[in-house]
Amino acid sequence: MISQADLGLDVSITNNIITSITYNGLSGNVSDGNSWNLFKGTNMSDWVKIQNLNSNLANNQWLGASFGTVNARRPYIPTVAEQNTAGIGNHNKITFVAYPNPVKDVLTIKTEGTIKNSEVINISGQKLKSFTDAFTLNLSDLTSGIYFVKVYSETGVAIQKIIKE
Repeated sequence: MISQADLGLDVSITNNIITSITYNGLSGNVSDGNSWNLFKGTNMSDWVKIQNLNSNLANNQWLGASFGTVNARRPYIPTVAEQNTAGIGNHNKITFVAYPNPVKDVLTIKTEGTIKNSEVINISGQKLKSFTDAFTLNLSDLTSGIYFVKVYSETGVAIQKIIKE
C-alpha cells in the first residue's frame, strides 16, 4: 500500500520477506549478499527486530527497515555506542542506549550492569553536567544542540551523540 502511495518507492516481496527495496534511485537487494532487517515499534526508542512481514503491527506501531551485512541496525535512533571514540582510549568497551534522542528534558540510559556515573559533554569537549548512579538524566537546562553522553560502568566506558531539542 505504501509503495502505491509513493511513486518513488518500489518494494519486492517473496514469501512475505522483503527481497529488494528501491527508493528514489537508492536500492538494496538481497542477491548482493546483504539483507533487509525489519523492525517494529511505537517510537524511535523501542524498535524490535521481526523476522518477516507476517508479523502484525498493533495500533500506533511503526514498521522500519535497514539494509546491510552487519548486525541488524535499527532504523533511526537509538544508536548503540559500539565504536572506540576519541577520549576513551583503551578502556573496556560497553554498550548503552540513550533515549529519546532527540531529547527534550529527560534522557534515559539503558545498559547491562550498573552505571557508575555519566557526563554530558559539548562539542568542544567541555564537561557540562555530571550524574552519579543515574539511569535518567535531566537535561532540561541545556540549550538546543548536539552533545555527547559519556557513560562509565563497572565494565568500561562509552560515548554516544545526542541531540537536545
